[in-house]
Amino acid sequence: MSAAWIQSTSTFTGTGTDNATATYVTTPTAGNLLVCAMWSYSMNQATGNKFNTPTDTAGNTYHLAGVLTDTSGNDDGTGIIYYAWDCLTHASNVVTESVPAGQSVDVMCCSEYSGVQNTSDPKTTSNTAVVTGGATTQVTLSSVILNSLLVWIAHQDGTTITAATPTGSNIRYSDNSIDRVSYCDKLASASGSVTVGVTPADSANGDIIAVAFKIPSSSAPHDPIFFSMDF
Repeated sequence: MSAAWIQSTSTFTGTGTDNATATYVTTPTAGNLLVCAMWSYSMNQATGNKFNTPTDTAGNTYHLAGVLTDTSGNDDGTGIIYYAWDCLTHASNVVTESVPAGQSVDVMCCSEYSGVQNTSDPKTTSNTAVVTGGATTQVTLSSVILNSLLVWIAHQDGTTITAATPTGSNIRYSDNSIDRVSYCDKLASASGSVTVGVTPADSANGDIIAVAFKIPSSSAPHDPIFFSMDF
């Protein structure tokens, strides 16, 4: 068994709204992994204007996977990823992010995955990057386990996102009209260090947050075992 994408649901406000909600179209399956990725131009996780931990109608507990606040002056903002492993289910699961008064959530993308470890915390590693004038906006995850689920959210300053990298990556959400934010995923085809990202139409400033989640150990490939028998 390997990890698999089941569904994604998103909320795009463009100019932002005080709070944000996203509703899964299909009832999530109990035991799966739920990922909630968000971007805000007004939030700053280093100050009092912070994202709060999201909640949902199923009563899941969400954990912080990775966060990046860009204060470089290049279209500043904050990207963040939360996750709930071994999820509970609800017939109409609505995910809600409540932010401080006067702040806003511009993009929220929530996704469900099967086949991810659910007997203990599946997160193995995360990383973030602020890229200035790059032909790609990318970041490297270290100590990745083969066939792990890799997810990332990326933002571009003033240019559209045309593709996700490496080859075989999936763009599950993308807005290129205002916010230029994309949410992507991929199964790791190699172990060790893996670089993921997005490719903008032109060299531009960008931000990216990426996370790796492992599959159950029984699903991971094993080295061959050889037996020697003497007669």
